[in-house]
Amino acid sequence: MAALAADKAIEPRASIITFAGDDVASVRFVSATDGTSHHARFGVVVEAGVSAVLLESHEGQGDRYLANTLIEIFLKDGAKLERIVLADDAAEAFAVTTAVVNLAPGAVFNQTVLTTGARRQRIETRINHPGAHANVRLDGVYVLDAQRHADQTTVVTHGGVDGITSQLTKGVVDDQARGVFQGRIVVQPGAD
Repeated sequence: MAALAADKAIEPRASIITFAGDDVASVRFVSATDGTSHHARFGVVVEAGVSAVLLESHEGQGDRYLANTLIEIFLKDGAKLERIVLADDAAEAFAVTTAVVNLAPGAVFNQTVLTTGARRQRIETRINHPGAHANVRLDGVYVLDAQRHADQTTVVTHGGVDGITSQLTKGVVDDQARGVFQGRIVVQPGAD
């Protein structure tokens, strides 16, 4: 049933990375043209018991652009995913990256986000945490200068007992730069 739900939830036209065995995958989003906008959507499925690493980069080679990216991630029973995000957008760019992560019982999701910001940049992670011995670790670092802005937002919804979530975000800013961190944990009734 979980496999069916994961397969049906991802947009049919989206690119999908499926980890069926222990592996590493790299995904690059390169914004190379000024005055454009682009929207990307892709899915990641980590099969039961599989351990995987996703290296994800957002690179700004153009100067002014709008980048909007949606990533849907499904970890099946006992799966493990290490997601490493490097966001180096252009100084005048507007960039939004949203990841929606769905965990099955016993899954482990670790995420590290490193960013240099942009004119306006938001990296948002939403996690559906079942409890059931699933484990989440969210780390973030931002290093900003000039008038760059970085917003790292996380929302973790605990739907059951016996789950763990931990988080650490740190940043350094200079000049008129601005770093924002918003972390929210929602504990559903019965999950406390």
